[in-house]
Amino acid sequence: MKKRTLVLLGLFLLLAVQKMYRTSAQGIAILDFRSVTPVAPESRSLPFNLPVTATTSASFECSGLVAPKTGNRIAADRITFSRSQRLAGGQSESFLATIRFLPSDLPGEYEGIVYAVPQHVEENTERFPFLIKVRILPWIKIETASPHSLLVIKDSPSLTASNLQASAPIKLLLASNSPWRLYLRVGNTESFAPAKNPAFPIHIGIGKTVKAQDFSETLLSNGDYQLVAFGPPTVVGDGSTPSNFWTELYVTASIRNWHRYPTGVHTYPFFFSAETADH
Repeated sequence: MKKRTLVLLGLFLLLAVQKMYRTSAQGIAILDFRSVTPVAPESRSLPFNLPVTATTSASFECSGLVAPKTGNRIAADRITFSRSQRLAGGQSESFLATIRFLPSDLPGEYEGIVYAVPQHVEENTERFPFLIKVRILPWIKIETASPHSLLVIKDSPSLTASNLQASAPIKLLLASNSPWRLYLRVGNTESFAPAKNPAFPIHIGIGKTVKAQDFSETLLSNGDYQLVAFGPPTVVGDGSTPSNFWTELYVTASIRNWHRYPTGVHTYPFFFSAETADH
């Protein structure tokens, strides 16, 4: 499963969540939370009914949710149950099942059996099983952290210098709950016609520190998108601190053998395309 999202500064995908309460072919009630995109910590609730009276308490046995294909889990302590209201007739009660989702939840289809155990006065207990299902969707978000999103090469050229370097790198912030890939295309501005501003070789360096360059290649303007970075999910826990949410990427540019190319002011926009690669 892949989600690809074209971004300039930052873009993330949010899908509406619908609620569903139904019954499986085996007759077990299903609480289906449908699709959730947990870019930030959030709680979702669904109502369900039990054949108990207002004078009867109920306990719930749940070992959490698991994604069968990957083995990833949502812990039981993030699933809570509460009494909602007594229904007409007095023979059943409405409850709420609430799941707390975290941005670090890995994509997948999760499910788990819950047993509701009404506690009768005469200690004649019954167990009512129902299935909880939820689909965690992959998401990705990218932003610029630099005050001015502009790489500037303004060194005064000299006959002895062959490399013109950007004065300072641009810092990108990328977050995802899934393995990710980042692509770059060097564009052109409408103010320069292609004939006057031909394909220009720009050396791009991208790394996770200011000095590191995990990617270091020369790209031509008006070329195709090229893979420039990739990595594992970035979010840890609830992502409450920047270091537990974002990964930092530093982008720099230079022109090598500058004297081979026309002088003047040249402007080239950088277009980033990010995608998640869920297993």
